[in-house]
Amino acid sequence: MFDARRQEFFISNSLKWMREFESLNLIGADITRRAEKAVDTVKALEGDVQKIRRQLSAKTSSQSHASRQFKSEREPSIRREKYQVLKEARKATRAIREELIPKEAALRATRAESYYWNNVLKGARAKEKEKEEGKKKEKEKEKTEKGKGKEKKDKEENVVSWKRSAVEDATENIDISKLIKSESKKHQVVFSGTDYGISKMSETCALTRDEIGAHINRYKVLFGE
Repeated sequence: MFDARRQEFFISNSLKWMREFESLNLIGADITRRAEKAVDTVKALEGDVQKIRRQLSAKTSSQSHASRQFKSEREPSIRREKYQVLKEARKATRAIREELIPKEAALRATRAESYYWNNVLKGARAKEKEKEEGKKKEKEKEKTEKGKGKEKKDKEENVVSWKRSAVEDATENIDISKLIKSESKKHQVVFSGTDYGISKMSETCALTRDEIGAHINRYKVLFGE
């Protein structure tokens, strides 16, 4: 049940980003370029943010140290000095935080942008795959239709009629239905047989439809079939 829902989600998500790609009216190369640019910007901002966070960690540590020294000092004159040190440490920490906050905001925005363009890129690839599958199906359809056309043509070439009586093929492939359906007494269906024995013998007899029917009926009476 979970796998079915998961698959349904992925299919729905893929369709969503495919439609988003179509709505942008951009080619795959443009999407790839924007996705790569967003990734590069994220990497650069991550480097800046990590650097500033290390600086903030050091400033916060200095501020904590200055705060402990100020709180532990009892001499008024020295406390004033310690307080000035603590004040400067707080100022330095605040300055680093003010630098960090917009950088983190920019990083979040760029990550969102990177997520967007990478998903649009997936949609573009899904669209391209859909086109390729469509072309493949179209080729298979054309191949099937050609095969059916050839089969139909071959079948038509094996149909014997009174206007087209000269047909050569294996007996099981020849269709003589148009011959035996004829009601004309003038028409005759001719069967020939060859005996490949010690001496090659061949005999051909011409029979009308009624005569063939009489032979079949006689065979049924004699052999009970």
